[in-house]
Amino acid sequence: MVSVDPGTGRDDVRSSDLNVLGWFKKPIDFDQLAEALTASIATNRRPHILHVDDDHDVLAVTAHALKIVGDVVSVDSISDARKALAADHFDLAVLDISLGANSGLDLLPDLRDSKGKAIPVIVFSALDAGVACDEQVQVSLSKSRTSIESLVAAVRDRLARPPGAIFREVA
Repeated sequence: MVSVDPGTGRDDVRSSDLNVLGWFKKPIDFDQLAEALTASIATNRRPHILHVDDDHDVLAVTAHALKIVGDVVSVDSISDARKALAADHFDLAVLDISLGANSGLDLLPDLRDSKGKAIPVIVFSALDAGVACDEQVQVSLSKSRTSIESLVAAVRDRLARPPGAIFREVA
């Protein structure tokens, strides 16, 4: 999508129904556009998303909503997340901070691809911990203030960005 104000379109709830490769502001950065198109063409598989949350209802609702975006592996503990990471490649992780007595943030060092590069993370948590967004934690969303449609849009938007592109948003 190319727009003078891509944020308006990205924030529109209806945009989550679109298969948007990326949101580009006019004037277009042609290098960025070419990079996004190349990444899209080179990828012939659905994205793999790891969702870590100890609330089984949240896991079920989120998996159902995200199935339009990619293949979701839902786990309810850090140990199960580590097993999933050892068994599969993931393009993105959706992570709850509070996992019983553990912190989901303890999993961040393990969220790496086969080359050791950080997997992008979207924090989706009831805790308003003010998680700082950086190269790995791309977005921090509050479960109490974020609709499932907005989570899907954030996941879709992050997956559309080339690896290494930083997307910062706190809601």
